[in-house]
Amino acid sequence: MDTHVFYDEIKSWIDKCNQKAVELGMHSHEFWSWVTMSIADISERYDNNELVKKQMVMLYEWLHDIYQKGVNNNE
Repeated sequence: MDTHVFYDEIKSWIDKCNQKAVELGMHSHEFWSWVTMSIADISERYDNNELVKKQMVMLYEWLHDIYQKGVNNNE
C-alpha cells in the first residue's frame, strides 16, 4: 500500500467532510450516512488494510467527538 497516496486521500476526505458538514449539517442523517458510506468505500478500496481501518475508525470517533461537544454546548 502506498501510504502517501492513502494519506493524500485522507486529506481530501477531511476537506470534503468539512464541506458536507456545512452543506448538510452535522446533525443530519444525510451527513452521517455520507460519513459511514465514504469510510466504508475507502476501507474497501484499500482491501480493508488494518492501518486504513484503524485510521478511518479514528476519524469517525474524531467527528463524533466534535458532534458530541456541539450537542453538549447546546444543552
